[in-house]
Amino acid sequence: MSTQRSLTMVLVAFVASVCVIVGCGKKNPNPAAPKVQEYTVKITVVDSAGQPSKGVKVWFDGQSDTVITDSLGRATLTSPSGSQVLEAQSGMLAVSRDETVPAVDSATVLSPVILGPAQTVPVGVTVDDPQGQPFGGVRIWIDGASDTAVSNFYGKAVVYAFAGTRTVSARLGIFGAQGSVRISSGDTAVTAPVLRLSQNSSVKLLVLKAPAESIEVLLPAIGFTKFDTMSVDTFAARADSDTVQAYNILVQYGMVFLDCIAPEIPADLGGTSLYVAMSHYIEQGGVVYGGHWGYFALESIFAPYYQNIDDGDQQPADTLIILDTAMAANVGYTRIAWQSTDNGGRMLTGYETFSDLPPDARVMGAIKNRSPQSGVIIENYLGRGRFLWTNYHNQDIASFPQLMRIVKYTLYNLSKIN
Repeated sequence: MSTQRSLTMVLVAFVASVCVIVGCGKKNPNPAAPKVQEYTVKITVVDSAGQPSKGVKVWFDGQSDTVITDSLGRATLTSPSGSQVLEAQSGMLAVSRDETVPAVDSATVLSPVILGPAQTVPVGVTVDDPQGQPFGGVRIWIDGASDTAVSNFYGKAVVYAFAGTRTVSARLGIFGAQGSVRISSGDTAVTAPVLRLSQNSSVKLLVLKAPAESIEVLLPAIGFTKFDTMSVDTFAARADSDTVQAYNILVQYGMVFLDCIAPEIPADLGGTSLYVAMSHYIEQGGVVYGGHWGYFALESIFAPYYQNIDDGDQQPADTLIILDTAMAANVGYTRIAWQSTDNGGRMLTGYETFSDLPPDARVMGAIKNRSPQSGVIIENYLGRGRFLWTNYHNQDIASFPQLMRIVKYTLYNLSKIN
């Protein structure tokens, strides 16, 4: 009796252990998705004379497998059954045609695929800025197409592309967007989904903060979503103790925003060392934006220029003229009455201007009817880098959409990292 009981207990324990390992009476909570059955398709690609075409890329649209034809123009693909779009391309020769893949065990042999001059289709593209407003000056391209286009004031452009599911890309500086568009054989024109730009956060940005300006408050409103900040006083103190260390901080960043720095950073408080570090940064390809009192940096970095200062006469009204043709096309005007919330409406003529600019400086915007010319948006060059200076506080025009288009355009273009 005891022997039988022992055998029974051993059997129960064995069954229990098996259930632990394989599971008894339980369904797998995460069953594997059923594998889509694929079927073999044989293809032969020929030229217009019926001769085999070697080295042609062949694929079914929307599928990852791409094969190259052999010396006899042959290629073998696999595909789920049903309607598929077969693509073949070699240089400027291409073909796109609809096929039906049958669910049969034996390989399906398609009729010869005849390569011919690729027919491109116009694709209409619209680009919006991060706030959803049409934006011009953005480069647009489609994979597999050789041409590119630039969006106009309305954010629109046309790019020509081959049939197939294509990736549409847009980029301006560190801002970009991607989408896809389906172009079918026989289409005469296609409209792609709207592309909305966003910041490439892999490029590091730094704001050197100062009390007189708050560019760090304005940046998120125009699409700069990720950046580091540091007090300009703190940075100046670091530069004064170790200029090399200060330079090594800057070179981590693709772009540096310099707030309207107060003049109370003289040489004995690190001002000279700050500008030395920044000068080396720009020479090595760094990009700097500086507003208003940023001219203290200009005086040091670009000496002997920016020494003849005009403190302004604060006219009751003045007009900004856009001298840069690309900027004018983007913002939609060549001149505009100036508006500002600074000191109850400070005019451009109330800010400091300079008459002794570097010979290669590019004046993008100036005050109308001022002689000599009074530049208020000036791009300066040193080595491989750039320093763009505006002699006004950018946050003081944040309430005026037309003027804010200038801020967006200049900062987006400035972010074209060298």
